[in-house]
Amino acid sequence: MIRSILCSTVLVLASSTTMVEARGLSVDWSDRAAWNCAHTVAIRTFAIRPNSTRIPSENAATYFASGLSALMTRRSGIEKVFVTQSEEPVEADVILTGTFLDLGVEQRPRGLSFGAPTSICNVSIRAFRSDGMTPVFTVEASREIRLDEGDETGVASMDAVAHEIAQELVHNRHACVASEVRPLQPALTAQTPPIPATAPVVAPTPVAPSPAPAVVPAASIAPAAAVAVAPAVPPTLAPTVTPAAPPVTPVPPQNHAEMGENATTSIESNVPNADVFIDGKFAGNAPIATYMLTPGSHVIEVKAVGFADWSRELNVTRGTATRVVASLVSR
Repeated sequence: MIRSILCSTVLVLASSTTMVEARGLSVDWSDRAAWNCAHTVAIRTFAIRPNSTRIPSENAATYFASGLSALMTRRSGIEKVFVTQSEEPVEADVILTGTFLDLGVEQRPRGLSFGAPTSICNVSIRAFRSDGMTPVFTVEASREIRLDEGDETGVASMDAVAHEIAQELVHNRHACVASEVRPLQPALTAQTPPIPATAPVVAPTPVAPSPAPAVVPAASIAPAAAVAVAPAVPPTLAPTVTPAAPPVTPVPPQNHAEMGENATTSIESNVPNADVFIDGKFAGNAPIATYMLTPGSHVIEVKAVGFADWSRELNVTRGTATRVVASLVSR
């Protein structure tokens, strides 16, 4: 399991009305390849654990899920992110579930006026594959912020946590390698042990007493003739033959040369980690050292937050190598 951690820190802003008290973010990865290859993400509305010192705002869980969905939609190859309140199975590559460990505005005793109230958002998220069982990653994130005037519901802490989680997950998206995705966990089937049959109770049959044997004089009893008994021959067991398992033919991995993609290109950008799309499909983050292309015309697009999209049409021929350098202009 791989873990990436954003250390906790304390920040004091210039404004006298806003202060970040504490923050923290940690991600434990179980299957990065599954996340890289995910195109559809479902977010189930998170549960809220009761806390006596905080007052969660109404519809806080739905607000947080909707904000997280908007921050990840169409970023780094994620085509669709949607929120669902149902526990029924959904069609998605990755499913996010979670619990707010602490959420809301601090509740102060009546008559206590000193000190500024704060809002906190402390959430634990678990991501699974489409089966809802195979883990992909877990996220622990928290933020406590002093309340601003007009922010009685404390949405600032929820907005900050949603932004940090989305930024971390999008930043960790890379090119999809399907062969590295781990298989789904086998489904657990409950088996009921067989109930043993109860033998019927049979009443004993009364047996009549046997008559007493007649007494014969010893002289009239002839000696019994000796009978020769042949020794028992043990039965011969036929050898058990175990059928051989059918041979398994390995499936050779696909390579670009066999698919006719025999032209190469490298893609660079003046903005590190910019999203690269080739013919409308996400290809990875710049810089890309080598990418195989079929001979012909292709559209190269490079995108980054805060910069205008960059696009060029590239014509490649068989056996050639090209280099593309994208210069993005800030908006």
